[in-house]
Amino acid sequence: MIVSAILVWVGSSCSGSKFKAESPTSPPPKQAQNATPQPYVGPLTQPDEVCPETNEYDPNEMYSFTGAGEMNELVNSRGGFQIFSGAALSGDNATAAHVCKLKGYQNAENIRTGKFHSCEDNMIIYWTGTGFNGFNACVRNVKLQGVDCKGKNVRVDCNGNRLDGTGTDTDTDTDSSTN
Repeated sequence: MIVSAILVWVGSSCSGSKFKAESPTSPPPKQAQNATPQPYVGPLTQPDEVCPETNEYDPNEMYSFTGAGEMNELVNSRGGFQIFSGAALSGDNATAAHVCKLKGYQNAENIRTGKFHSCEDNMIIYWTGTGFNGFNACVRNVKLQGVDCKGKNVRVDCNGNRLDGTGTDTDTDTDSSTN
């Protein structure tokens, strides 16, 4: 629906300027000969619907890391720490949870671990709560092989339709269009 009106200056008060709306078809008000000319404010229009994008938490949104290389690349891309050849992320809960947070997810589930065949020449990298640190793999030879990350904020429009290109709704209604 398009709203159209002409605002006409009718004076001011302590609380601010006053305008009154008149139909666009009514003639302009007559002014006294010595009156100050009033500014013309054209028709007002509003979009049919104001629909801002929002973020909505989707507890079922999931991403699975299936290899150590992908997780190492993610950590390396964030700067501040480089996981080199011969090193791996620790298979502990805190490190897995932080990897998921770096990917934008809230929870780490189904943590999959493995071991180095020889620990002497390898490092395990773990999350301390404030940064990454490392130790020789002989101390604790448990490396992160994969993890399922779950729960993420996704962008939606005012109808609950996701805006991340997946075509998946966050609501439970059936849509008439298919993606």
